[in-house]
Amino acid sequence: MCRTWTIAGVSLGLAGLAVAGPLNRKWVAPDAAWVVHVDVEAVRGSTLYSFVNEHRAGLDLSGLEQFKTETGLDPCKDIKGVTVYGSAPGPEECVAVVETTAAIDGALEKLLQREKSLTKSTEDGYTIYKWTEGEQTKYGYIRPGAGSEDRIVLAAPAKDRLLAAIRQIESPAEGKSAALATMPRTGSMLFVSGAGLGKLRDPECSMILQKMEAVRVDLGEAAGDVYAELAITTPTSEDATNMRQTAEGAIGLARMCAGSDESLKPLLSATKWVSFGVEEKVVTARLKCSSAQLRDLLAMALDEKAKEDTGEHHPRKKPTAKPKKEDPVAPKKKPEPA
Repeated sequence: MCRTWTIAGVSLGLAGLAVAGPLNRKWVAPDAAWVVHVDVEAVRGSTLYSFVNEHRAGLDLSGLEQFKTETGLDPCKDIKGVTVYGSAPGPEECVAVVETTAAIDGALEKLLQREKSLTKSTEDGYTIYKWTEGEQTKYGYIRPGAGSEDRIVLAAPAKDRLLAAIRQIESPAEGKSAALATMPRTGSMLFVSGAGLGKLRDPECSMILQKMEAVRVDLGEAAGDVYAELAITTPTSEDATNMRQTAEGAIGLARMCAGSDESLKPLLSATKWVSFGVEEKVVTARLKCSSAQLRDLLAMALDEKAKEDTGEHHPRKKPTAKPKKEDPVAPKKKPEPA
């Protein structure tokens, strides 16, 4: 229910790799400990996007079509940008900022008539929308964007957090989030950054997550190359070295598996694109390949999937013919004398 607003929620903000716009650091609160952003212009011009369009028939994209039917919004056209940030690891502090088109206006009016849990009220001069997802209450706000056909949708699980996000866009507070000390590179499609994670550490997390003081992920495509970079800041240089060795061991194991399993052969070449490095407390993992190499890898993976679906990888063995048993009633032929 309320799927139009769900696109502005945190879950879609984190998973919506098909929707985004340029990162506007002024929209991010200075107290943000982490930021997630995707860039739709880069995605639309990427090898991955063109490959998906060319092979739509062989891919399951029913979720996008269902979303378009239910909301009247095309997630690949009407949603232009998504930025999600928070000052704490829990969902109660998250804020989603979605750049969309005027199509959200008509979709919202339909929802107001259909969804009883969606209501609106006035708070500090702002029209605030309120709805329920499961047992959680969410709040949203829509304001004009840069152009007459542009809209900015904000959503948060707490009213005070939403109002703070609205004021941040209208009058950006001084200062900059530590998570934005490094901005996305040219051609970046997905950017994730977190700083001061030691204070947010969950003791139930894995050991690798507990060793993260800061993390940055940047994935994109530029000048005919696809790149991905992961940088993790650890408490000590020894932790960084241990983490690098663990990652190198995992890559070595992946190469062994890929060499003995026909369906994993496409991964064998991909492991050669990865390199690791350590500089004091920071361990980095980098991937770089040409756009043509990525397209070849995707085509191979799609072919392997098609073979698995048709059972070509595991053909049924033909039953072997059983040897005929001798008839116990039939008389045995006596051997001729020499």
